[in-house]
Amino acid sequence: MNDLNDKNDNKDKNDEGIARAADWLLKGAVMLRKACPQCESPLYRLMDNKVYCASCKSQVIIIGPDDPIPPEFLTQPPSQDEMIQTRSTPEISRAEKVLTNKLHTLTEALEATDDVDEIIKLTEVIDKLTGTIKKLQK
Repeated sequence: MNDLNDKNDNKDKNDEGIARAADWLLKGAVMLRKACPQCESPLYRLMDNKVYCASCKSQVIIIGPDDPIPPEFLTQPPSQDEMIQTRSTPEISRAEKVLTNKLHTLTEALEATDDVDEIIKLTEVIDKLTGTIKKLQK
């Protein structure tokens, strides 16, 4: 039952993000070709020229490769005690590789089908796979 509640919460958040994006677009915002660094949803430039993510509601500062980093974003590097140990092991690397290959196969199947039920099934599995891959990469 807990999984059902989690799915409903995620669906509600997704619906809220879509509604927010639609509202922004109606008010003249522009959807950018960039993704949110936190949740990978599309970014939008609002009428005040600030960039936001509709899904996680974060403001995003876009800095070009030649632009200086604003001082408020500069931080001290973490101390040895604060550093997070990566979980990179051969098993995780192999699992990530297998999942990525499966994701590629599912994406090809999605491109090839016009069956609505099949599209729904494939997108659900693709969503779960991408979530698992992200967890392995953390």
